[in-house]
Amino acid sequence: MFIIDAFAAFERLLRKRVLDSLESQKNELSANLVQVVRNESEFIKIETLLNVLKNFVDLKRIGLIKQIKRYRDWVAHGKRPLTYSPVKPVDIYVIFEAIRLVAVTVTSNNE
Repeated sequence: MFIIDAFAAFERLLRKRVLDSLESQKNELSANLVQVVRNESEFIKIETLLNVLKNFVDLKRIGLIKQIKRYRDWVAHGKRPLTYSPVKPVDIYVIFEAIRLVAVTVTSNNE
């Protein structure tokens, strides 16, 4: 259950940071985009947000987060056994460091 809670918190943080980043822009286009994102943010796939970050964050970190997401999906919804583990046995510090760096990058681009 920890992986489900941790990833849900990460998703919420990422969605909020994207919205904050748009809100920090002071022009008519971003004002219109803020409203669209605010209305649609719960429907934007996390993979889409991660793909947008590929130009700003190390691709290995994005890949690791996507693997964690696949594992989270299996834990939450899995009906059949995993044929392989999408997440290799890695130190928990590495996982949280990848998530933290993505969050920091989104925040620093917001400023």
